Amino acid sequence: MTTPSWALTPIRLPPLPSAAPLNALTFSSGTGSYLLTGSSDRSITLYNPAKKLKLQSYAAHAHPVLSLAISTDNSQFVSGGHSGRVEGVAWGGEGDSVVVSGSWDGGVRVWDLRSRGERAVGIFGEAGDAVSCVDVRGGVILGGSVDGRVRGYDLRRGVCEEDCIGEGVTSVTSAGDGESYLVGTLDSTLRLMDRKSGKCLQTFRDEGMICENYRVRSTLAMGDSLAVSGSECGQVLCWDVLTGDLRYRLQHSAAGLREKSDAAMTKHDVVSAVAWNPARKQLASAGGDGGVTIWDMAG
Repeated sequence: MTTPSWALTPIRLPPLPSAAPLNALTFSSGTGSYLLTGSSDRSITLYNPAKKLKLQSYAAHAHPVLSLAISTDNSQFVSGGHSGRVEGVAWGGEGDSVVVSGSWDGGVRVWDLRSRGERAVGIFGEAGDAVSCVDVRGGVILGGSVDGRVRGYDLRRGVCEEDCIGEGVTSVTSAGDGESYLVGTLDSTLRLMDRKSGKCLQTFRDEGMICENYRVRSTLAMGDSLAVSGSECGQVLCWDVLTGDLRYRLQHSAAGLREKSDAAMTKHDVVSAVAWNPARKQLASAGGDGGVTIWDMAG
């Protein structure tokens, strides 16, 4: 495994004055010129990464910000809203007319923004534990739960399909065609699952991939050819989706990579969020150190 030149010269955005951990990260839609972060200090921050410039801060949360999603037209973003701690949010519906949320109380809720109502128009309560993440592709909602299952709610067919992954789910991301999804779990493993059959198509593991105690997000990148995840030891790992081989091992912090055997490893080392910018072919990571690292994979 060789280290590409772009991996050696990342953009690094420094932590906020609070130095609080970052839990959520997303690029703006379209050209991906901007970046939003969600922090344990309950703030949301908008950046221009190219200029390393902080543009705006938002402070309206009573709890740490754990998930963010930006609408397709960049006019709005969502970060949570119903009773019980919100773990995951996603846009859905025609013209981003609905928001889907998953929460600590085990519920997946659908909110109709056109009605401006304070009550969800749909509530799914099949999960036996917290719903840690949600994803929407077409008319299908995916909800990953700490109970070790991913549930797919097909709203057009009116059915719920359940895949038993086995370990607590920390992340779920649909492939572009909606036929498969990437799921991260608390046994330090990523799996690519076939949505219709529930079959595991590929498994991704590495000694540097540690996800045992904290919620670590994953994503698909480079036209769904790479599976990407953070880790509890400060690494960002990228696997080839077809072969399952590790392609890149990246260093989130300038302080250096940490090993699993390092007894000094703390929450500060956790890389809890990753995000992919398809327009600019940029990969970003954030976590316990409060900073953001961005790699230009096109260069």
